[in-house]
Order: sequence, then C-alpha cells, then structure tokens
Amino acid sequence: MNSSSNPVKITITSMTILKILAVGLVLLLLYAIRDILLLLLVSMVLAAAFDPWVDWFKKKGWPRWAGIAVIYLLLFGMFALVVSLVIPPVLKQASELYANFPTIVNKLTQLLNSLESFQISGWQESLQKSFLNIEPNKTVAGLFGAVGNFFGGLFGVFAILVMTFYMVIKEDNIAKLVKLVSPEKYQKFLTDLLNHISQKMGLWLRGQLLLGLIVGLLVYVGLKIIGVKYALVLALLSAITELIPFIGPFIGAVPGVLIAFTQAPVLGLLAIGIYIGVQLLENYFITPRVMSRAVGLTPLLVIIALLIGAKLAGVLGALLAVPVALIISTILKELDNIPD
Repeated sequence: MNSSSNPVKITITSMTILKILAVGLVLLLLYAIRDILLLLLVSMVLAAAFDPWVDWFKKKGWPRWAGIAVIYLLLFGMFALVVSLVIPPVLKQASELYANFPTIVNKLTQLLNSLESFQISGWQESLQKSFLNIEPNKTVAGLFGAVGNFFGGLFGVFAILVMTFYMVIKEDNIAKLVKLVSPEKYQKFLTDLLNHISQKMGLWLRGQLLLGLIVGLLVYVGLKIIGVKYALVLALLSAITELIPFIGPFIGAVPGVLIAFTQAPVLGLLAIGIYIGVQLLENYFITPRVMSRAVGLTPLLVIIALLIGAKLAGVLGALLAVPVALIISTILKELDNIPD
C-alpha cells in the first residue's frame, strides 16, 4: 500500500516578523521597567483595599477625595502611634537580643551538646556552625536593604501613595483607562476583569493584615504569660511573617522557640505548644472567617508562586507572589468570556 505525504509549507511573512519583534520589544520594555511595575502592583493592591472604605464615606455624603484623605490621615496617625508606643520597646528588646546573642548561641550549643544520644549523623555540628555563623546586624541590614532598594526610599513610598490616591479618587478610573487603550468590543470585558481583580486583591490584603494583627496579638499574649523574653519583638516578627503563606508561621515561630529554650527547656516546650495552638486557631477558626470571601488558591499554586517570587525579588517578591498569582488565576478563569 503506497502512501504519499504532502510537504508542509511554513510561510513567514514580513508582518509575522514585525509582530514577533513587537512582542520582543514589549517584553524587553516590561523587564526594563520591572521596578515601576512592582510599585504599580503595590498601588493597585492598596487601592483595591481602600476602595470599599472610600465607598462607605461616599454613602455618608463625603466626596471621594475626602474619603481617601481621611484614610491617609488615619494611617499616618496609626503609624505615628505605633512609632511612639511600640517601636521604642521593640528597639530596646531588639538591642538587648542583639547584645545577648552570643550568650544565646552558647546556651543553644550547650543544649545540643547535652543531647549526646543524637550525635549520630553529624547534624549537631552543622547546626552549631549555622548558629555561630549568624550575624544579626547583617541579617537585619540585608532585610531593610531589600525593602529600601525596592521602594527607592521615600520617593518610592510617595509614588505609591500618589498612584493609589488617583486610582481611588474616581470610581470610573478603570473604565476610562480601558477605553483609552483597548478596542470598543473588548472594553466591557476588560473593565469587568479589572474590577474583579481589584476586588479580590482588596479582600486578600485586608484579610492578610487582619490575620497578621490577630496572630501577633495571640503570640504576644502567649509568650508574655509563660515569661519568654523579647515577647514583643517575637510577636511582631510573627505578625509580619504571617503575610507569607504556609512557611511564614514556621519562620516566625523558630526564633521564639529557640529563645525560649535558652531560658529553660520547659519554656521551649511551652513555646512550641503556643505556636502550634495559634496555628491551629488560625487554620480552623480565624482564617475561614477572615478570608471566607477571598478567592482561595491551591497550596501547590501558592508554593510555586512563592518560589518564583522569592527567586525574582527576594523577600518582597515572596510577599507579592500571592496577589500576582491571584491576578493570573483570575485572568485565566475569565478567558472564556473574551468577546469573539
């Protein structure tokens, strides 16, 4: 049986080449302005979080600009209150922790040395070297350096506040932007998509901030009751790391448990119990209520997003990984609704 095959012809026109070049140029442009895009993303998340509150002020008869101004004043007031009431004791405890760090390392080393029955595979020596190689001043400086590089100092913060203000001040800003950059038949789809993304990001941010506040308070109360030193610093760390899904609570718990063990083994065990108890309360009671209206992502997607975000932009990349994944997930779900 003879079979003949027709040759496959691939035609590349000059227009195809131009389209490929255009896509490449767009990608290069996006890469070149990636820092600005990150600032824009932060502004979008904040605008989405503030928008419902501005709507509430509008229902009370306030103009939108006055509503966002009141929110800014409240935020600045809360920041000033935190600086005046919380930061001094936090800095005091942090300086004490830094001064006592060699003592803490020695106590941990002695504790590991006492566990002779576990000196089998050499893990103890490796752990001791890890503790001895930790330099708190460089670690903290690196973290704040990453934050400073991302925001570009005060200018970056100012830019975020200004962009957020103009995103929120008018209800139809998204619709105007869509009309400006898209064909008419896609305008309704894109407007609905951007509004949907904005709502989901706002729900996520408000939920995460509330979760961080609750977890920080619970950790502080628990550690304070059992008498662990530096409870305020450790609680603040837990509140911040709560923004990182899955691995964040573990990262926040490790320093508290280690410091508790240096005071007494019993305190270390009690601290483990407190962190586990807080995590159980969060997983089964707090999170379902706080985040019930937010769109959930599967654990696998969140982990992949965290790894990619951390690889691309370090700590802040990990913090922004979930909202970016949420945006991509929302877009993919709405692809079927694109007009023909």
